[in-house]
Amino acid sequence: MLFKKTLFVILTAILVLAVAHIFIKSRAGADDLQIFADRKTVNVYSNPQTQNGGRVLEKIDGGQTLEAAPMNADWDRTVKKIDGRYGYVGSHDVLKDKTGAPQKVYSIGKTTNIYTTPYPSGEKDSIYKTIKGIKSFIVHKMDKNWYKTFIRIDGKEYTGYVSRDDFDFAVPPKSHQYRALKPDSDVYADISGSDRTTIKALTQNDIIYGQSFSVSWDKVTVDGQTGFINDHDFAQDDSFKGDSLAAFGDSMTRGAEADTDRGTTKYSWTTYLPEEIGVSRVYNYGVSGSAVAVRSTRKDSFQERESWINKDGKHPDVILVLVSINDFRHDVPLGSFKVRNRTTFYGGLRNFTEYLLSNDPKSKIIYMTPLIENRPPVTTYQPNIFGLNQTDYAEAIKKVASYYGIECIDMQTWTGLDPFNPAIKQTFYIDGLHMNKAGYRIMSAEISRRLLSG
Repeated sequence: MLFKKTLFVILTAILVLAVAHIFIKSRAGADDLQIFADRKTVNVYSNPQTQNGGRVLEKIDGGQTLEAAPMNADWDRTVKKIDGRYGYVGSHDVLKDKTGAPQKVYSIGKTTNIYTTPYPSGEKDSIYKTIKGIKSFIVHKMDKNWYKTFIRIDGKEYTGYVSRDDFDFAVPPKSHQYRALKPDSDVYADISGSDRTTIKALTQNDIIYGQSFSVSWDKVTVDGQTGFINDHDFAQDDSFKGDSLAAFGDSMTRGAEADTDRGTTKYSWTTYLPEEIGVSRVYNYGVSGSAVAVRSTRKDSFQERESWINKDGKHPDVILVLVSINDFRHDVPLGSFKVRNRTTFYGGLRNFTEYLLSNDPKSKIIYMTPLIENRPPVTTYQPNIFGLNQTDYAEAIKKVASYYGIECIDMQTWTGLDPFNPAIKQTFYIDGLHMNKAGYRIMSAEISRRLLSG
């Protein structure tokens, strides 16, 4: 009986030790890391001592890999034995492959190498791929000096390594106004190396517009060329503030369908405002054919749907009104500034303006005149039945805006998109009035620039 009890205790102890061994081994295995020699030569010692570390079991060259399990802040132990015993490497001598979250970056050197190891020998066979110019790719952080990336060569995926000195982190594109900080603040053709080509030199406090690009660089357009400015030379000098924006107008605000991609998604200048000025909510209240004045044939004038702006208790931070071109196109009487008639352009615009000022006193309100039109038989310069052309209605818009102290952007005098130029009309317009996606993108950039310039 005693023998059976003794045997049971022994077997139980053996089982407990076996389970513990398996548990410890699995825990150790889970913590095992692939490490890289981060010096020209790294010694693997026989003992984990702060000084000397015992005798050297093995020497590994820079970039060579080794499987190790972390011991403490100073030492890691090899997974496999060397000459019958485990070895130890100083944690400060190695780089550990702890893959971080994916991050988008841009190459910033004239050539950016993706290496086979994070401690390259400099020889040709230590390079998987060379990136030329500015290209985006994804990296995972290993330590402050090296990042891991994955590349595909001849259909096979490889793990490569790139130095932190050869890239800059991407940031979301957003339009900004930039102010030059130095007497010579350069706009560069690229962001590679120290011998960058200068497109233009700006003087202190000069203003330029562009988009955020990376942590240290922003993308701008100057003299028709794409360039880059460094954050050390320029400061963001934005004046646009707000989280929500309401756009009110006719089909030019509503947007175009069946664009050049043969899709049916509506494109408008409002589409791009979130990325260009950072506003998080844009409400598009454009209605095709809508006029400012009340007309007997329709029920969608500015005055009849002005309450849309405050639907569900909304009070947008910014209200942008691209005033309708349909009053001119469809022969609405201009009327008199002094007469508050709902069926005239002057009277209707004053009524609409006073509604906005009464219901949205804290909103920034901006009016815009319609762009010029070249859609025969109607064009900007062809008089309507009252002998008035589009410029007469544009002047009325500016007069009303001035009277009520509202900012007005005269889009009619903006020649960036001139439909009377055949090449521009073909490239950016659907019909000489409504734009395609590319046209609305340019229009949006101009509006964003005006918003940012205050």
